[in-house]
Amino acid sequence: MARYRVYLRDRTGRVLARENVEASDSEEATDIAAVLCDACSDVSAYFEVWDGNAKVPAAGLPVHLHAFELSDRAQQVVIDREIALQDTNRRLQESKALLKKLDDWIVSSKAMWTAIESRTIEFR
Repeated sequence: MARYRVYLRDRTGRVLARENVEASDSEEATDIAAVLCDACSDVSAYFEVWDGNAKVPAAGLPVHLHAFELSDRAQQVVIDREIALQDTNRRLQESKALLKKLDDWIVSSKAMWTAIESRTIEFR
């Protein structure tokens, strides 16, 4: 695993947030950044991914990549970073899109655990 820096920027180019993410490679880091940027799309216009002092060239405008297209580990990174952004970043606390994404994660997680629990009960 390597550590990358993700910058979410607004339409004027100002940094909204800086997050450290661990990813298997720069492509996965870019995918994580794209999902994070999309989650805050009402305030975040684009993102940058940095590997040390080098900007990852493929990063940029958000793509409409769904979190479920990521590996399980990368999905967990996205969830953790979205929660951290909502909890600690004053400008992103105003993001209605981010709140909706977090609510969607909660609902889907509850549905998943309900399904797992019902299967476990059936097998007893």
